[in-house]
Amino acid sequence: MNNKFTYTSLYMVLAMCFLHCTLLAQATISKSEEFILSGTVINSETRKPIPHAEIFISGTTRGCISDMQGNFILEVPYIPCTLVADHISYESFITPIVNKNEVLEITLKTNVFSIEEVKISGKNKRKKNLRYFYSYFIRKNKNKFEVLNDSVLYFKSDKKEFVAYSNEPLIIINKILGYKTKLRCLLN
Repeated sequence: MNNKFTYTSLYMVLAMCFLHCTLLAQATISKSEEFILSGTVINSETRKPIPHAEIFISGTTRGCISDMQGNFILEVPYIPCTLVADHISYESFITPIVNKNEVLEITLKTNVFSIEEVKISGKNKRKKNLRYFYSYFIRKNKNKFEVLNDSVLYFKSDKKEFVAYSNEPLIIINKILGYKTKLRCLLN
């Protein structure tokens, strides 16, 4: 009988623990209401609003973007939490949120990017084609002829063939004979 009393007491204690945990879980669920955070994102130096800043709660998928006046409204799943504000032109802002009815003024500092050197490289194929054109079309007579409008020339080339063509006449000055010629043809 004494053993029966002990098992009954043990079951009662376990049942009460289960009931207590269930009530605690329900209380936690009822406390998981959404909280609203609102505020403005501004430039720390100029005090002007910053549009399109990202505001989010760290560790969640909750976030929003500030409007053109820098204002935002964000639903927060729980408090306390960590708020992050970010913008490409500014340093990130991170702050803990402990009060649920807080109107925030988030000030972002300008982020200065500096790079040492930018090199732009590429082959200027047009210049190369013009040099090739002059070396074969005019050859050694560069001082005797002048092409006034080489900008109208287009080029096609492959390993076997080089073709210069134009939709407009090519204007050439012959310095030896003293005349100007308009040449309209496909130079191959």
